[in-house]
Amino acid sequence: MKKAKALVLFLHLSALYAEPLIPENSLNEKINMQPTEDELVTIERIIFLTEKQLKAQKKIKILIQEIQHNKEMFMKSEESKLHAEYMVQASKNALHLIRTHHLYHLFSSDFMEDLAIYSAIGSKHD
Repeated sequence: MKKAKALVLFLHLSALYAEPLIPENSLNEKINMQPTEDELVTIERIIFLTEKQLKAQKKIKILIQEIQHNKEMFMKSEESKLHAEYMVQASKNALHLIRTHHLYHLFSSDFMEDLAIYSAIGSKHD
């Protein structure tokens, strides 16, 4: 019993002090800071890239909502083929954006596998 409590405490403490998982290479390659660059130019570039990333994340959110909605409609057999096509197209777009913006580590492996499967189905019919 004490071991279990100690393990739970350890897991909680390690979660509190864990750093967020952001791939360093994606940050370094996108910002591309120059050692002699003016700080104002640097912050403007960071703001631009942050806004671009936010737009992509909002688009991914909309695509995920479309995927979920069309999956529900497909399961209810309401215009199945049409909803399947919408779900596949939204999955392809979401997967592309997630890969392009290096966000795959933020989603569950099950979700990423589903996107890959739906995208592969769509690729076979293109």
